[in-house]
Amino acid sequence: MRSDSSAATVDRLDLASLVAGRTLIWYDGPRLFTTTDAAGRVYLALFVNDTDSTETYLYAPISAVRLATLEAGDMALRDAFTAPDGQVWRVMFDYTAEATADVAAVNGAIPEAWLPAAGVSLHRKATTGSVQHA
Repeated sequence: MRSDSSAATVDRLDLASLVAGRTLIWYDGPRLFTTTDAAGRVYLALFVNDTDSTETYLYAPISAVRLATLEAGDMALRDAFTAPDGQVWRVMFDYTAEATADVAAVNGAIPEAWLPAAGVSLHRKATTGSVQHA
């Protein structure tokens, strides 16, 4: 976790307070997107795994400056999760008969299979302004 003063401590991620932001990568659903909590903290959410009944995401808090740097392609996507601006959360949505969500703090290393490859960054298409991965 980054140690600068912009990182706010959050004891738990309240999914009910999150408001959808921008979708940065869409492939059969949102794969990378932003969301904001009731306190105004922005999170970068990354789809990392699925099964027949679940989808798992990582949510990492990200400052406006780092998000702009990421969107400009000047920061590796992996860095948002390996050197985050606060606690990273694992969120697993279970879509069985009674839909539920399990939220847990990621303590320790994030599974390598869940992280973007080293050096992967975003860039904007000049004609549409949409963000693509490089």
